[in-house]
Amino acid sequence: AAAAAAAAAAEEQPEPEQSEEEEEEQKDESAASTAASEGLSAEREVLLEAVKQHGYALESSREELRGDKEVVLEAVKQNGYALVYASDELRVDREVVLEATKANAYALEFASPELRADKSVVLEVVRCCGS
Repeated sequence: AAAAAAAAAAEEQPEPEQSEEEEEEQKDESAASTAASEGLSAEREVLLEAVKQHGYALESSREELRGDKEVVLEAVKQNGYALVYASDELRVDREVVLEATKANAYALEFASPELRADKSVVLEVVRCCGS
């Protein structure tokens, strides 16, 4: 009976609580993460408007935003040469590259080697924008 009572008492003991310091650290980490996310979102919106006016604004943006397809599309529509600042993943993206070449056919030089060697891409650039 004594063993059963001891086992029951052990089960009823609550988990050790976090210290106030540990709780504060978790709150700080969560707040920092949220602020960083909100900050990047706000930065994205500002950059999106900036690249609509000046495509080269992409040059001074964070790496994450250079990989944001919507931002890069707006930049290359305004200035095809902004493709040079796009992430490698977007320099392989046919839609992004063709949009850049509509603004400036010479932007093709900043596309991935695969797209520069793709006959259908080159023909589309020549048809659209070549002289």
